[in-house]
Amino acid sequence: MKYNFLLILFFPLFLQAQNKGSFRVLTQPQGAIIKLGDQTLEYGKFYDIDTGNYVIKAWMAKRELLEKKIHVKDSDIVTVRMKLDYSEVYKKYEFKRKRYHVSQGVLKYGFGVSYLIYALNSISDINKFKDDAERFENEVNLYKGQYEQSFWSNDFGFFKAKYNQNTTNYVESVDALNRRYRNLQIGAAAAIITTYFGWKIAKKIKKPTYTESPLLSGITVRPNLNNNLGLTINSKF
Repeated sequence: MKYNFLLILFFPLFLQAQNKGSFRVLTQPQGAIIKLGDQTLEYGKFYDIDTGNYVIKAWMAKRELLEKKIHVKDSDIVTVRMKLDYSEVYKKYEFKRKRYHVSQGVLKYGFGVSYLIYALNSISDINKFKDDAERFENEVNLYKGQYEQSFWSNDFGFFKAKYNQNTTNYVESVDALNRRYRNLQIGAAAAIITTYFGWKIAKKIKKPTYTESPLLSGITVRPNLNNNLGLTINSKF
């Protein structure tokens, strides 16, 4: 009878000792503030806890506050994985920041770069027209001498036509060459002026800023989950 009494006396304590589980929290990315109530948890560290339902919160700068419900059963070993996505406010800031830098680049350097590309293409054309003009000039001199020295009327007419055609080609090549030079000069002036005003406009564009109020931070006093006889003071800013 004595042994039965002792068994009945210690049986509730035995049940209470068994109604425990453990859990840990893994966040992506690491470095988040993790909370269970007022308790600040360490990344990846196992904690003993009574069985039941709990809500774990995690937050990190630039990320959304994330809450996750867990259920801990007797003798459970639970790993809670929490992926923190960028907050909508930060996403909007990132979009504005990128747009700001693109606008700055276009206004400050866009006109100059565009002119440089145009100038390189124009120089290629200029070299081509130079070669054409030189070739046509040589042919003009060649056919001029031939038609002037021609004895037969057919030869005279043939060389004269060649002379006239090459003369026309030479003049057109020189005109095209001169137009390219003029366009280069006009383009350079336009690039200087537009770049000057582009820099002035760029300086007036307000650079976007990002601020946020820290969440899940502050000073808390809590019981230690691993030691029911002690208190732990946490500060997290």
